[in-house]
Amino acid sequence: MNRRISVYRDKNELWSAAAGLVRDLVNRAVRERGVFTVALSGGKTPEELYARLAGPELRGSIPWGKVFVFWGDERFVPLDHPESNFGMARRSLFAGIEIPGINIHPIPTDEPTPLRAAEAYEERVRSSFGTIVKNASDAAPVFDLVLLGMGKDGHTAALYPGGQALTEEGRLFTAVDAPDWAPVRQRITATLPLINNSRAAFFLVTGEDKKEMLKQVLSADKTAGDPAGGAAVFPAQLVRPRESLFWFTDIPIWHR
Repeated sequence: MNRRISVYRDKNELWSAAAGLVRDLVNRAVRERGVFTVALSGGKTPEELYARLAGPELRGSIPWGKVFVFWGDERFVPLDHPESNFGMARRSLFAGIEIPGINIHPIPTDEPTPLRAAEAYEERVRSSFGTIVKNASDAAPVFDLVLLGMGKDGHTAALYPGGQALTEEGRLFTAVDAPDWAPVRQRITATLPLINNSRAAFFLVTGEDKKEMLKQVLSADKTAGDPAGGAAVFPAQLVRPRESLFWFTDIPIWHR
């Protein structure tokens, strides 16, 4: 796995660079495999990235008809709820591009429970990959890109420090309870094996309040810490996609 850490002078540079690389990855995947599959993240951090991708400079250079959109995590709220990750993407991305509705696969939060939503979404993702990706295997799907953020506690997606979801085996998605500070506690998240089965992952990290955690995550010895063994590691530290891991930040830190 190749890891690249990019520190930008401001958020404007960060979003421009990240959006440009997304465009390049989409076009390369479409040339090589005919489609591009992405798992979006939610929260506030990626909203400007989505707006850049839907803006006049980039939207015409991306073959949206061959882009298939999924989610890496979601709050267990209706899709039109203000806290919905899907709802944020609909406002900031989908409203500005021409993408077929059948290419968009939200997590079904209308299921009776978060666990049932996770199970239903796992079925949907497997079925969708079998249809849209040539030669897709019965094993875990391979996203071309997973977008991620990182919290002050080192969590990513809805994988929290010490959470049971970190050791989930044989599942693509699972239900979790976020900590008390979260605006919505019931969530559905991709599991670590699914995230790590992706070709590439982006971390988008902004805000001085994350500086110390970012230093710890980037400086930690990534050969140490086995989540199954209960070692004290941060979930963001355990993300290891197949090919490339990109960190985008405007936080002035040392990096290697």
